[in-house]
Amino acid sequence: MEDTSGQVSSTDDSTVGKINPLSEDDMLGIEPLELHFPFELNKQMSCALQLTNGTNFYIAFNVQNMSPLLYCIQPNKGTLPPRSKCSVDITLQPQGKAPQYMQRTNEFIVRSTKVNDGFPVEDITVNMTSEEAHNVVDEVNLDVVFDAQLQKVLQSHSGQHLSNQLSDELRE
Repeated sequence: MEDTSGQVSSTDDSTVGKINPLSEDDMLGIEPLELHFPFELNKQMSCALQLTNGTNFYIAFNVQNMSPLLYCIQPNKGTLPPRSKCSVDITLQPQGKAPQYMQRTNEFIVRSTKVNDGFPVEDITVNMTSEEAHNVVDEVNLDVVFDAQLQKVLQSHSGQHLSNQLSDELRE
C-alpha cells in the first residue's frame, strides 16, 4: 500500500476488511476536545489528553500551546503506530492569580500527518505538520475550562484573604 509520500508500507493483515471508525481524512481520535482543569492558586493542575490512531498508517503528532498561560506538555510530539493510543499530560504551571476567563478557546492545537515507520521524533517540527508543507495535515483546536468552583468562590469573596479562602473552599 502506498502512503502520501509514495513510499510502500506494509499493512497488518488482521485489520484488512475491518470497518475503520475514523473517516478517511481523520488522522487521530482526540479526547477530550475540551480540557477541564481544577483550579487552585499557586498549584500545578494537570489534565490528560488521549490520542488514538485508528488508521493503518504511522501518524506523527505535534501538540502546540497557543495560550499566554504556561503549560507543560508531555510528550508534545511523537509518532503513533497503526491502531495505537498515547496519553499526553498537560500541566498548567502554578498561577499566582485566577485566570481572567474561565473558558478559553483554541488554547491548544493538535496537528497530525502520516509518516513512514521509523520516522524520528526529533524530525517532527511545526513546519512538517503545517499546511505549508506538502503533507496532508489534520488540525484540531482544543478548548480549556477551569473548574466552575473557582468562579463561585471569586464571586463570593474578595480582598487579601482570597487565596486562603479559595484553597479552603475548593477542598470541600
